[in-house]
Amino acid sequence: MPRKLKAESSKSDQLLTLEEAPSKKEQKSVDPRIYDSRGRSIAWRIRDTYRIYAARTQHLISGGEATIGHWFYLRILTEHDGLSQRELSELAGIHPNTAVPALESMERNGLVTRIRDPKDRRRFCIHLTEYGRSFRDELAPAIQDLLSNSVKGISNEELDVFFGALDKILENLSDDDSSTNISWVW
Repeated sequence: MPRKLKAESSKSDQLLTLEEAPSKKEQKSVDPRIYDSRGRSIAWRIRDTYRIYAARTQHLISGGEATIGHWFYLRILTEHDGLSQRELSELAGIHPNTAVPALESMERNGLVTRIRDPKDRRRFCIHLTEYGRSFRDELAPAIQDLLSNSVKGISNEELDVFFGALDKILENLSDDDSSTNISWVW
């Protein structure tokens, strides 16, 4: 006896047999290029790679004053000291509400100071402390080594293709025509 499928219609009791269901050709096929030879998707592989980077970076930072999330803020503030919390969040790709506890923790640990903007008293500007700058400078070589070691054996041409592909994926995911578009700018 054929398995029955509910039909998409206003009559909730209407049923279709498998023979009446859309054929495989009629169903949108999945692009096999999005999976590796073991069936893992591009998103899965990017997540796994990031998790390894994050774990190794956290191990390097493991002194207790900072987390991997703090590292992103430290890097940005090294180049753009004095940003508002919102500007810093936008550059880090993190929602401003998520940034507040991280910045409070960084301030408690002496890495940053939050100073009220004299031109706009509602706004706080974030500045690296001398300790925050030295902490970042101390960690930077080890993190650069980690990043450099991760691309050992990969040619410049292969990296150019890799970054080009990632850029295209980000562009595709950020397409304004998508109904599920999520902006990194909060």
